[in-house]
Amino acid sequence: MAMILLAYLAFAWAVHKQSWRGWFFLLAGICCGLAINTKLITLFSLCGIFGWAILLWLRGQPRLRLTEIVILGVGAALIPAIWEVVQLVVLTQIAGFEIYLRRMQQRFDFVLDGGSGLREQTYSGAEFIWDKFFMLAWVAHPERWVTALIFAGILGGGVAVLYGWRNQPSKHTLFGPIWVGWLVNTAWFVGMAKTGWPRHYWFGLILAALLLSVIPLTLVKIGCPAPTRFATRQAGGSHWGRGYCYWDC
Repeated sequence: MAMILLAYLAFAWAVHKQSWRGWFFLLAGICCGLAINTKLITLFSLCGIFGWAILLWLRGQPRLRLTEIVILGVGAALIPAIWEVVQLVVLTQIAGFEIYLRRMQQRFDFVLDGGSGLREQTYSGAEFIWDKFFMLAWVAHPERWVTALIFAGILGGGVAVLYGWRNQPSKHTLFGPIWVGWLVNTAWFVGMAKTGWPRHYWFGLILAALLLSVIPLTLVKIGCPAPTRFATRQAGGSHWGRGYCYWDC
């Protein structure tokens, strides 16, 4: 989780840097690679970074070059690639190349099984998806309507924040990727996860907690533009004074 948060911070910093941008994109990618190599399931939470980078490149504002996206991807692949080479060398020296191939097949089957390793004990169906959607009720609050309200607040609030900042794209280079990462992680867990284990959604829960803390304050700030001066009649005087209005009312 620490690597996920560092990756988001490094990415937002890289977008706004005027110099040494490539190195900061590489740093963001390396943080992604460390998280993915530690636990492959973090890939869903990190999708927000790569998706947002492509979006910025297509929009052209803030400017993001294709080479920087490539550097980001190279950084993300660097750590897993080094670790794969280490496994190849060690397993080949100990037991031969065939053992490495069998290990690769085992890992591939594990990925196909949704990371559970319990193919015969997994579930499916509409009722299972419904229960996974309300998984937060198991760890946070017993009432399902609270879970639905939290989800709607993060989903709708995120859309409102991004719409409010539509003419200020530089502001949402941290918020936007985190929101997309939460959305992808939630969609995967609710729609595709085979076990419904809460620990498979733990990263999404942390991102949800961050968004739930940020969205209300951000919406208030969007609704309260920069201070504007207004004239006020001073009591007992004949001239106009200056005051400040923080609310759009």
